[in-house]
Amino acid sequence: MVLLCGFMAVILAAAVALHGGLPVLPAVAAPTVIAGCLWYRWDRPYALRRQRRAKGLCVRCGYDLTGNVSGVCPECGRHRP
Repeated sequence: MVLLCGFMAVILAAAVALHGGLPVLPAVAAPTVIAGCLWYRWDRPYALRRQRRAKGLCVRCGYDLTGNVSGVCPECGRHRP
């Protein structure tokens, strides 16, 4: 959803810049950078947790839980799902 909004903002900025005779690069670069930052901020925590869970690590701190039978991370205390 964030990428779609960012893409639409880039297209709109380019159209406005071309219609108004402004340079296209600054008009396109700003929404692209903003959309990329929003995407990174929104998706990165979810991707990190998925990767850690798949590797058998604690999803909060990344501690290796191989062989842990208690169901609690000894590093941060989070219960393992």
